Amino acid sequence: MKDDDSSLYPDELKNVKSYALALLHKADAVGQLPTPIDHIVKSANLYVNEGFELTTDYKKTFNIIAKIEKFARPNIHGVKKLLGLLHVPSGAILIDRLQHENKKKFIKLHESGHGFMPHQRKIYEIMEDGNLELDHDVDDLFEREANNFAAETLFQLDKYEKIAADYDISIKTPIELSRIFGSSAYASMRRYVQTHFSPIAMGVYNKEENNLKNHRFILRRAPMHSIEFLKNIGKLILPEICTTSDYLGKLMNTARLQTHHQCDMRDANKNNYNCSLQIFNNSYEIFIMIIPVKKTQVIVSNIHLVCI
Repeated sequence: MKDDDSSLYPDELKNVKSYALALLHKADAVGQLPTPIDHIVKSANLYVNEGFELTTDYKKTFNIIAKIEKFARPNIHGVKKLLGLLHVPSGAILIDRLQHENKKKFIKLHESGHGFMPHQRKIYEIMEDGNLELDHDVDDLFEREANNFAAETLFQLDKYEKIAADYDISIKTPIELSRIFGSSAYASMRRYVQTHFSPIAMGVYNKEENNLKNHRFILRRAPMHSIEFLKNIGKLILPEICTTSDYLGKLMNTARLQTHHQCDMRDANKNNYNCSLQIFNNSYEIFIMIIPVKKTQVIVSNIHLVCI
């Protein structure tokens, strides 16, 4: 299970937002929906090449690197999971062509963040000239900044949450908003939970395919929470592995879009809550949304969750 890969201190996030807004203005894209990704990339003086299979062809990837010199992040680890690269001198963004189209949009904006934010671009240009290595902590910070830059640009800062506030609190809302903003379901779900004014939490599971009837569902990363959820309830604990022999696993195995399930939850102060448990399965990710409805004295559902 992965940890959060986008956390920034308030001042860091404020800085990233200022650059995202600057690029939106430069592209004359403020308020344009769906967000015009390719035009924004062009406005950052970058261009995209989607002709490579970066995630599947190990040798080909390194041949690419050899042909166009060094990339923005020259020490590449886990190259089989490589989704995108930025070559700073030429302004070329290489995208793995096997990725889903909506995922490519986020990758384009992520790499644009590396190339547009001045403090990152300057460091990478120095690395190109001097064959230097980027400190691991700085590299990690730059990646988190680029993730936030992509999200802030794609969802146009607070425009997403303003529109979401006019919809019902439901897992259906981020699905609809993903179509409006032109994002992936995952990116929209994440944005919805993290910016909503109500207490909401979410877990994302991947289905482990096998030849057995008893499929396994693996928690993709730590659960996401709205600020209100963390403030009043705590951090949600979800099982890292579910199977079709579990009640929650059975729901994930059969659900496509279901909003009528219930669960019980206990917070760190031992308060009990009756919650709405909503599921969306897009065939390769399963989203579990938890929405507290009311405090209760009686545990009645088949699913019992805890928070710390």
